[in-house]
Amino acid sequence: MTLPIENYLAAFPPVRTVRMGWLRRPVVLGPLTLGKCVLIDALGVDPCRTISENDAALVAYVLSLPSQPSQPSQLAFNRFSRRVKRNLKPLCKAVNETMNDAFATYVKPQPAKGPAKTTPSGIGWWLSYAEALCGDYGWTWQQVLDTPLATVFALAVSQRERYGIDNGDSDYIERAYIKEHFKHG
Repeated sequence: MTLPIENYLAAFPPVRTVRMGWLRRPVVLGPLTLGKCVLIDALGVDPCRTISENDAALVAYVLSLPSQPSQPSQLAFNRFSRRVKRNLKPLCKAVNETMNDAFATYVKPQPAKGPAKTTPSGIGWWLSYAEALCGDYGWTWQQVLDTPLATVFALAVSQRERYGIDNGDSDYIERAYIKEHFKHG
């Protein structure tokens, strides 16, 4: 059986270079880290959904920031936005591919036991993942925020396996097995 793609994405999240004919320098989209995911969400774009052309420049800007982004400035974003605004289709495509790679390693946990809650509660999914990485691996807060999301999700699956907790969905080997043995047509 082939190595599941999720293993590769968790270890080596791709960096995308988007070349647009009128730009001197290409736009380089780094992997979606946990910190950048939080920043995108804080800027009003849901990172768990397909990114629209309207939001592509904003998300691309965040993905192009260094690994430890500080508070992004409006002026820097405006400059970036002017550079890419002519044709957002290739940028939007690259942004969504980057986001898809980040979420490809996600495996649903088991649903919670007991009655379903009717109101939102908890601390938020990203903070739960960050706390688990700090607690289990002794990482600093900054190390956790700089970790690619694909790696964060893969480590969560590994943590469940280590603690004997079943997943609520197929794991990477099961996905590869199903894809390899149950091809349609």
